Amino acid sequence: MATVIRNDVADAAVAKKIYDGVFAGTLDAKKYQINNLIRTRAGDIRKDSESPEQAFTRCITEDAAGKLLFKAMKAARGPEIEGHAPQDNVPRKEPEFIGPAHARLHSLAVDHMRAHPGLTYAGSYTYLYSHKDNADLRAAVKAEHMRATMAGVAG
Repeated sequence: MATVIRNDVADAAVAKKIYDGVFAGTLDAKKYQINNLIRTRAGDIRKDSESPEQAFTRCITEDAAGKLLFKAMKAARGPEIEGHAPQDNVPRKEPEFIGPAHARLHSLAVDHMRAHPGLTYAGSYTYLYSHKDNADLRAAVKAEHMRATMAGVAG
């Protein structure tokens, strides 16, 4: 896989190549690399009356190259800021298993996270918890929470 990314994105054609490469798996670009390209592009098209944040927003919503780069960034792996993995900022805590439904949902979330690289445990858990096909499992998890809550109240 190629890892070459230029520091300037002058037009949508270059952004399209990056976008296609990320989605085809032929370009091993990290989120922070593409984020830096978007920031550079936003700086290039920034108006005098805009803040850098406003230029960034306009770049990813109105500029053809910016839109493609933003889509590629969402699909790319890794942190959006170099050296800052999202998991590093949050202390690791083992999941709490209140009952078998929680354990089942945890197992599904881990499998889902492995099948979809780039998703966090929390994202996978939330997706599976709220999915319409898991209504019975969700009800069982809620029942386990209620039992644990009532056991805590009863002392």
